Amino acid sequence: MSSVQLSDFEDKFQNPSSVLHDALTGSFVEASKVMTPNGLKVYLDGAGALHAMGKGEDMVISFLEETPMVVREVGESIIGEIVFSIMKLSSQTSAAVIVLMISSLPNVARRMSDFDLLKGYLRLLERMIALAPRGMRPMLNNIDLLTSKLTLGGLRRWVLYGAETFNRDFKAQIAYFELSSAESLQILEQERRGTLFIDNQRKLQFYLRAFYNRDFFLRPTSGDYETKKGLKPYIEYGVMHIPDAYDDYKHASGRIVPGINCYRAVCAHAAAHIMETTSAFKGDQLNPLQVACVSLIEDLRVELNTIKKFPGMKKLWIALHPEDEDLKDLNPFIIDLVDLSRLALDSKYKAKQSFNKDFLKLFNTEMKVSENSSTISFELGLEYYEIIKSETDVKISASALVAAPISYRDDNRYIWEYVDLDWVSEGNDYVPASQRQVR
Repeated sequence: MSSVQLSDFEDKFQNPSSVLHDALTGSFVEASKVMTPNGLKVYLDGAGALHAMGKGEDMVISFLEETPMVVREVGESIIGEIVFSIMKLSSQTSAAVIVLMISSLPNVARRMSDFDLLKGYLRLLERMIALAPRGMRPMLNNIDLLTSKLTLGGLRRWVLYGAETFNRDFKAQIAYFELSSAESLQILEQERRGTLFIDNQRKLQFYLRAFYNRDFFLRPTSGDYETKKGLKPYIEYGVMHIPDAYDDYKHASGRIVPGINCYRAVCAHAAAHIMETTSAFKGDQLNPLQVACVSLIEDLRVELNTIKKFPGMKKLWIALHPEDEDLKDLNPFIIDLVDLSRLALDSKYKAKQSFNKDFLKLFNTEMKVSENSSTISFELGLEYYEIIKSETDVKISASALVAAPISYRDDNRYIWEYVDLDWVSEGNDYVPASQRQVR
């Protein structure tokens, strides 16, 4: 029995119509199934605040009916964000447009399936209403189509292009946002990404489960919010944070790796860390180059252990290693790291640096003795740093170091901040309904 009673909030809905009363009663039952008592309080307080605005009951009814479905996908923390956005939009547009926005939120939440992404979407609407208010209604009428083709970053760039380009041409603005102009469709196509995470999320979860017979939690991140290049994947609190889209990976030679294989490689590598990394690395006393060397050795250790169990992973990971032509403009230090990585994984590859061949012999010898211990990665990583420092003139900027070219590998914050995880209680704080396992 919920500790929150609907009768406690009756004073917030003075003289409701029968339609609002029925919506309030029915929605409270549904909300009780997906919200905690605290979430229910925020939900009902929010509905009461919207009712007090005097914008009509349709907006309140829409909020009451749609919000539980949104919460089911991204968690109840989104409730306050929705209320905040509605109040901000209400001073700049009509109640009818706000009702349209609210009614579209469940589908948008299903496409994004992440609190931060949906929050970013709401902030984008707030920005758009200030720049192109006449475009809001036609865009919301097409939002299902837009979110099926664009990431949040792509949608942001598409919106801002139209809002800024047609700021004073209202007729063209409406045509752009209702997708009836050639320029709108051209920019839409320009911002499309090859493979979207949301379309492959379940496949990737089943892919990992087939290997490890356990669940892994995957969440999309708006990796291309500012630029199409995007962010590196990362692991935090046992959750894989994966870019919400991958284009096909194109080598300078013309060879193409499909976007879905990029996703498989990213998820398989992250799963390898979760399964194989056994201890934390203390990096407080290390410089960035030492951290990069230790991280590379640990990446290789977990990948080689995984390849022993699942040999097919080798081809997947080798395919996403930069080829010689891809490395032309990169720092020599990065090229040396890639050289060692390719040498360790690909028996057909010929090393460019003789010291990498010598170090690999040492690495393989240590692996035979302690392949299951992360400790050897720390010790060998520091030893490799001393070797590479003595053999080459190591000069590299922090930005060049961060932009490592092996795209499927995560940023390794996980191995430097590792904690023992209780997967039942700490593996994830909220799992969207659309990605829960049904057994």
